[in-house]
Amino acid sequence: MSTIPTAGSPAHATSTLAAASHGFDPLDTFARRHLGPDAAEIAAMLETLGVASVEALMAEAIPSTSALPAPKGWTAAVEKLRTAETSPYLDRLGGIFGDATVLASMRKTVADSDAPMEKRSEALQFLKASGDTECAREL
Repeated sequence: MSTIPTAGSPAHATSTLAAASHGFDPLDTFARRHLGPDAAEIAAMLETLGVASVEALMAEAIPSTSALPAPKGWTAAVEKLRTAETSPYLDRLGGIFGDATVLASMRKTVADSDAPMEKRSEALQFLKASGDTECAREL
């Protein structure tokens, strides 16, 4: 029968050494591992991958055609999760799923002569990548 080593015993010292050798730093806690990367870690990741932003990484990693069906509850989830910070990600996914609201918003940006040219160009590229055929009407 196995016993639990008590503090100060040789068995405790051995089990402590074994626990320390598992490769995890004592500060590498569950919460730390599951909160996600901070801004510096994200910047280092993007530099290593050679992309300018998380959005650019998504554009490279996620298929650029609307070949995927939207998941059940997509519209409700988007309404609940949309913030200024999450919008670019939700828009990218919405384009892949053929979300009519996202595509209409991008078409509106393309047609807006007062919008910055960079934003209009990004919207046009987004529509092109999404396989949108209606954007030609906006041009």
